[in-house]
Amino acid sequence: MLAAVRAMPRLVGGTLRRAWPADRPAMVAVAVSEIGQGIAAAVGLLAVNAVMHALLGGGAPVDRLYAALPALVTVGVTAVVNAGLACWSTSRAGRLEPLVERLATAEYLAAALAGSAQLELVSGVVQLLPEDAMFDAMLRGWRAQQKLRGLKDETIDPR
Repeated sequence: MLAAVRAMPRLVGGTLRRAWPADRPAMVAVAVSEIGQGIAAAVGLLAVNAVMHALLGGGAPVDRLYAALPALVTVGVTAVVNAGLACWSTSRAGRLEPLVERLATAEYLAAALAGSAQLELVSGVVQLLPEDAMFDAMLRGWRAQQKLRGLKDETIDPR
């Protein structure tokens, strides 16, 4: 669990690095709408607190309801704003997701090809020890794949 939490900034950073060149307007729209949703949620919570304070306070029930009315309106308005921002974020993220997925797939395939033993071996050369040459090429390819995934030599060498 802790490893997943530690990996989260790197994963989010990688996603943002792919999303920015893929579709900048959609990325900005998602960021603005998510920040707006956070602000709307905070205002909504403050308004709910004001409603509870007014309803649970002293005085006649009718007076308490009238005192809670402005906060209730605020709760309703923030809920509508939050829903609108959520719709906007979902529509832009729906446009952005396939683009980012395509970029990530292309990077993955490039990394997979970079580690291919067939690419490591020189074509047209007859190997004196073909099994050893293939094994060495596989190890070089595996090492190249690990390097492309961001692993350091200290992590790769013991394996």
